[in-house]
Amino acid sequence: MISVNFNPSVIKSQNNLSFATNTVSETLERMSTGYKVNRAADDAAGLYISTKMNRQINGLKIAQTNIENGLSILNIADSSLGDITSLLQRVRDLAVQGANGVYDETALSAMQAEADALVEEIFRIKDSALFNKMNVFSGNAASAISAASWQVNGSGGQNAAIASISNSPPPRK
Repeated sequence: MISVNFNPSVIKSQNNLSFATNTVSETLERMSTGYKVNRAADDAAGLYISTKMNRQINGLKIAQTNIENGLSILNIADSSLGDITSLLQRVRDLAVQGANGVYDETALSAMQAEADALVEEIFRIKDSALFNKMNVFSGNAASAISAASWQVNGSGGQNAAIASISNSPPPRK
């Protein structure tokens, strides 16, 4: 004859041990990941909110990178335009000095040679102002920059834009 013994206290102890083991496992998982909610079974609404917030944070990090790129372009343009402004001021000074009428042809030729060299330097600066291998003041970059718009919000809808950067240099000789 076969007999089956049933011991309710052992089964209750086994269930308690299983529950305690699962609780310790969940606690260790939370401690090791640093998250209160690791899966939908823990807290479905909390997981949704956490996932949504993580997406927003990641979007904001990318938006920050976009803003930093835009600022880099503007810094390059600002620095180049500052140098060009200084050179143009010197060209103006030479023009005013030459218009004085007290200089002979040799002095005027020297002033003109310096002015020509300054204009060439202006064009060199314009041509060497690069961001991501694109010239800031000419070609596709200038048209891209003149209509530039950077997304500055992680979820879209907010943009920063540059109104216009003119790309019409004076005619060369």
